[in-house]
Amino acid sequence: MQSRFFKRDSDSESETESEQPSSDEEEQKVGGVARPSRFAVSDSDEEDDEKRVVRSTKDRRFDALREIAVRVRNHSKIGDWSALQTEFDMLNKQLDKIRVKDLVTGQLPPVPDLYLAVQVMLEETFDAAQDAKAKLSRKNNKAFNTTRQRVKKNARQYEEELRRYRENGGTGDLRALVEGAGIADDEKGNESSDDDTQSDSSYSSTSGAASDSDSASDANEKPSTQKATKEDEEDSDSDSWGTDGSTSDDDSDSDEGGPAGKSRVSRWLKKDDADERSTRKKIVKDRERKSNVKRELDSDEDDEEGLAGVDEISEKDAKELTLRQVDEKMAELLASRGKRGTDRLGQIRKVELLLRASKSNRQRTELLLHLVSSLFDFTPSHLAYMPRENWKDALNHVSSMLQIAKDHHPRITFASDTDVVVAIQGEKTLANKTNEDAGVETASRSPEELAQEEQDAGGKEDEKECVVRGDIASLVERLDDEMFKAWQNMDAYSATYVERLQDENPFMCLLMEALDYYMKTVNDLSRAARVASRMILHLYYKSSDIMTKLKELFKTDGNEKLQVLIEAPSIQDLAVLVYRYGDDRSKSQTMLCHIYHHALSDRFYAARDLLLMSHLQESITDMDIPMQVLFNRTMAQLGLCAFRLGKPFEAHACLQDLYPASFSGGMRTKELLAQGFVPSRGSEKTPEAEKAEKRRQVPYHMHLNLDLLETAHLVSAMLLEVPNWALNQISGMKRRVISKTFQYYLRSAMKQSFPGPPENTRDHVVTAARCLMKGDWKRCYDFISQMRVWKGITPDVAEATLRKVQDLIKVEGLRTFVVTYSVFYDSMGIADLSERFLMDPSKVHSVISKMIINEEIRASWDQPTRTVVVQRAEPSRLQALALEMAQKCTFLVEQNEKLMDAKIGGLAGKDGEREEWGDRKNRMRRGPRDRYRTGHENSSGYRARHDVY
Repeated sequence: MQSRFFKRDSDSESETESEQPSSDEEEQKVGGVARPSRFAVSDSDEEDDEKRVVRSTKDRRFDALREIAVRVRNHSKIGDWSALQTEFDMLNKQLDKIRVKDLVTGQLPPVPDLYLAVQVMLEETFDAAQDAKAKLSRKNNKAFNTTRQRVKKNARQYEEELRRYRENGGTGDLRALVEGAGIADDEKGNESSDDDTQSDSSYSSTSGAASDSDSASDANEKPSTQKATKEDEEDSDSDSWGTDGSTSDDDSDSDEGGPAGKSRVSRWLKKDDADERSTRKKIVKDRERKSNVKRELDSDEDDEEGLAGVDEISEKDAKELTLRQVDEKMAELLASRGKRGTDRLGQIRKVELLLRASKSNRQRTELLLHLVSSLFDFTPSHLAYMPRENWKDALNHVSSMLQIAKDHHPRITFASDTDVVVAIQGEKTLANKTNEDAGVETASRSPEELAQEEQDAGGKEDEKECVVRGDIASLVERLDDEMFKAWQNMDAYSATYVERLQDENPFMCLLMEALDYYMKTVNDLSRAARVASRMILHLYYKSSDIMTKLKELFKTDGNEKLQVLIEAPSIQDLAVLVYRYGDDRSKSQTMLCHIYHHALSDRFYAARDLLLMSHLQESITDMDIPMQVLFNRTMAQLGLCAFRLGKPFEAHACLQDLYPASFSGGMRTKELLAQGFVPSRGSEKTPEAEKAEKRRQVPYHMHLNLDLLETAHLVSAMLLEVPNWALNQISGMKRRVISKTFQYYLRSAMKQSFPGPPENTRDHVVTAARCLMKGDWKRCYDFISQMRVWKGITPDVAEATLRKVQDLIKVEGLRTFVVTYSVFYDSMGIADLSERFLMDPSKVHSVISKMIINEEIRASWDQPTRTVVVQRAEPSRLQALALEMAQKCTFLVEQNEKLMDAKIGGLAGKDGEREEWGDRKNRMRRGPRDRYRTGHENSSGYRARHDVY
């Protein structure tokens, strides 16, 4: 096929073409000026093009708003509700673009009057078109309801602006607001109804095509795309071969008819295939975007259509709704719950309106249940807990529900089992069928007869027994969880935290009401045990002094509801109820809380016996992490109780697992008690792990004093380890280490050549231990009493604890002095020792007698002189060799155990005891749970050592 550029012309044309270059050369030689190419853009062509007008972004956005407003008016005139819905959404999006917050003042610009006029115009249009709604098609009826709901929603949003607009004489006429914007001509040309119909129908066929179907738009775009592609191919072919003079006229004509705003030369440039492909991809993306927008709008229409019938009742009086209508509206609300695009706040308002319109106690109870569930769902995404206002509303609704259930028992009962729920649904289905059959008969009755019948039906329903699907105990537990999460995520030093702490008393009143309902009204002891376990969680960490002050405050307070808390059952009664009827986890949790409360009240032996009988220390590693945290808190409080009562051995046995020999400086203790976040060494925590750890944190008002815990642990270790250290130095025998942590701290302090003054708790205890090793108990007690931890507890408790610590320091100082200086004395008098340590002579006699019995010193009593006679018997050669052999055998056994631990993986038990193979396998399987390992190994050793002690 021969190209059109190779066609043969006439001789005259060829001669003319042959002569043309010579004439051009002559002109160039004579004039000295080159003739411009016909492909170059001349100045006259640029002047013919339209001049570019620069407009600001604000003006362009307002122009777009005016154009959309005109299209909205046109669609509303012809009743094209589907296109009106799309244009109204575009109008709202354009308003969001206009109302951008000022970065300087931080304020939003006012709503344009044009938008308010469109809002007023649409309200008037929908009110006028209400009568013709029945004649619409299904699709237009759906679009009509959806757009009407969106207009009402916007009217509530801009209620104040619309009121001011109407007061200033504003109307729904858009002519005065769109004049001068290039749209007034369109308005003038559309004054007659015939012209309006033609222009609107023509516009709806073009702009409304996207809302009706995408196939039409695709069909319109496809020929244009193919045509453009064909032209590009022809241009690329022609440009690749060059041009000659025969096509000058055609080229000039095509240049003149080229698109405006583009250079005519660009049409003859070769186009890249990549540009063509990018253009096609852009077209495909536009089609996908249009289809996605259409799909989202259709889903929003479905959601809002389901709520349209419910929102209509806001315009009626609640008393006019009948029993059947309330049930129907409630069913519609339940069907729309959880759908995408559902207005949760609007749903809560509708349920509240239906609650005011309820006709029977069954309806009130069901609506209260749905209202509480809606409040739980309405938690903002940026908050990790339920807002206080919603929480208090839910609390009041649950209390009202309980009151209705108490007053109308047994006519109203609650059920959550599957078989009961199926029976309830079957009864409702049968009732709906009966109502449908009766609907034919009601058509012939008067409105007065129907109203009287509905009133009688509501009274008859109150007399029937009905089962409501729901569980009050679950709602109470959810309220408790939400309040606990609020305590976890709030700043403990803010006033908001104090306000949320005040919500605990009303919640305790609700727990009392629920407990009374389940125990006395319905006799459901399993749910009563669930409520009792929640009450224990709010009482176990409060001392008897705090409870006494709270009851005195309740007596003086004028709130009648709080008077119920004065006669609240004790923890003992609540715990017995849970032990009998609760599940396994509730029993274990209540047991730990009960032990904690005993320890808090200084009932150490009761708490210890309850712990040993429960055997929780043997199975705690198999429970969940919150239970392990509660076990750690219980063991910590038990250790503090023993320390307050002057029992250093028991206190150290309870606290040594909270302060392991990893020398982490108390950071692991904070992690084990869930009282703060600890950065992990060598590995980073995943976001899921951080969230899970945050959910396990204990609220601030339930925290234990970490300084007091460290003081109790270190002082108890000092009182046990210093005499043991002295015995090791004198006898030469390597005795069992009691506290590796304390020995590490003490050795580190003894290596310092110039120790400075003590600063923290550890420095005070280590300095006091060095004084106690010399027998100087006075300076030791001075360092202990100077610690600032005693200022953080009540004065009477601090004074009583220091008095016990002082007596213990005297006893251990006496033991250390006698062991250390027995090599320098032949005898020691009781009177001198009593005067030195300010102790009763009988007490001195008792302490030294125990040391002689335990073979800690080689001495005997001289009763006439009341002295201790020290015996220095040098061991024989055979005895010395036997002692040396015993030491080497002990060292060999320890080395073998270390090698076995390194080879098998640490299977040796504490204190040289071997574990059974089953225990070894279980211990190896624990893995990451060893991180929260508490007193499992220690508890058995603690029991054995306690029997020996």
